Amino acid sequence: MFLNKLSKIAAEKPVYRFKNAYSRLGADIKPKDNRTEGQIRAAISEMINKNSALEEYKNITEKIEPKYLGLVSDTLELSERHDFLMNNINLNKINKAMGKSPLQALLEVFTKAAKDNPQALDFVQEVINTTDGVTSKYFLCEILDIIDKPETGKFFEAAKPMVKEIAEQTLSGGYLGTLKKQQDFMSFIKLFINPKNDVEKVKLVKKLHDVLEKIPAGTQSNVYLDKFIKSSTPTQRVSKNLDTLKDVAKIAAQNNTEIDVVNFINNNVNLI
Repeated sequence: MFLNKLSKIAAEKPVYRFKNAYSRLGADIKPKDNRTEGQIRAAISEMINKNSALEEYKNITEKIEPKYLGLVSDTLELSERHDFLMNNINLNKINKAMGKSPLQALLEVFTKAAKDNPQALDFVQEVINTTDGVTSKYFLCEILDIIDKPETGKFFEAAKPMVKEIAEQTLSGGYLGTLKKQQDFMSFIKLFINPKNDVEKVKLVKKLHDVLEKIPAGTQSNVYLDKFIKSSTPTQRVSKNLDTLKDVAKIAAQNNTEIDVVNFINNNVNLI
């Protein structure tokens, strides 16, 4: 029975998720991956077999948790994609400092993180599912050293609900001819994925975003997330202040005044 199942998986043809599909720049929501495990394994094997630099990774499908085979396949697809832009990112180019390509390093880190830091791989998949190819490849190159640290797992988990919003806010507006938007996207990621910060504050960022979406326009000053995340105010107090922010903002709107959102949340300072 077991051998029959294996033969059926091996017999399946490779199916690719988005290799030949058009990818718009910016926040690009990908369709759900509905491939079977056998189709994903076949796709991985085909892509690795035609890339001589990946000879040592031929058995990766046996080493990595089946849950993350789709991520491996997606990453290999991205590595084959050439974006006809001034700043195409090549995942196959050898990085002299590492002595290997980003793709090779990613396959190694993925195998290890699948056991030691699965939350990181869930986060990486979310980024690929939510951003264009250029941003996904830029992110993959920048995230290598962070994925390799198991202590970042709870931060990846806390920040995952905000990926879509980060992408929409940093990547909109068309192509600039630079990687400035990708750098901005990554700056937010590194702010959230930092073991020196309070993970409970990172969890509250989504709540902050949802509250800000509901308060009247023109009643809030610039919101500096680093001050929010790095503040020493107890998380429970911050959460309570967030609950009252909407009502305070309504009063501010009626009085035609502006409220310093982060100052209020951290200190409950009513500036009206």
